Amino acid sequence: MDTSQRIHNLIFSYAECVDEGDFETLGALFARGSISYAPSGFNLPGRSEITAFFQKTIRLDPHSGTPRTIHRVSNVLIVAGTDEWHARSRYDVTYLSEEGGCDTIAMGRYFDTFSVTNDDVWFKHRKVVSEFLADDSRHLNLPSKSDKIINLERAKVRSNTIPT
Repeated sequence: MDTSQRIHNLIFSYAECVDEGDFETLGALFARGSISYAPSGFNLPGRSEITAFFQKTIRLDPHSGTPRTIHRVSNVLIVAGTDEWHARSRYDVTYLSEEGGCDTIAMGRYFDTFSVTNDDVWFKHRKVVSEFLADDSRHLNLPSKSDKIINLERAKVRSNTIPT
């Protein structure tokens, strides 16, 4: 499999892990990397921090064991480098309610950096830039620290202070 395909697989694996509620595997994707959120600047370094954050923050449906979401990733653009490759893409998140309705609860962009060796490709860093956040109260289980971070994110998105 070529490097570009490996990068695509990592990008789509992230979305699949969130939608499946598989936060251990999600954290493993970033065993040697980190995730940051803009515009808040909140940063999660490494596997254990990322796994713990998602486990505490994302509400799982007791029947399906999933967050009842569909993450769609599109417009993936990959820029080749030597030992680092970059990708940017767009995402949207749909929440599937128990009543049968669907609501878009988030939209934004991913800016990814990948480390590349002859035999391996891995996430070095993912920057999540939120462009739209709706009512996600049925999706998020907000402990006090996460609540403050996510509310800060929401306020900055609504005031259109997205960095360019």
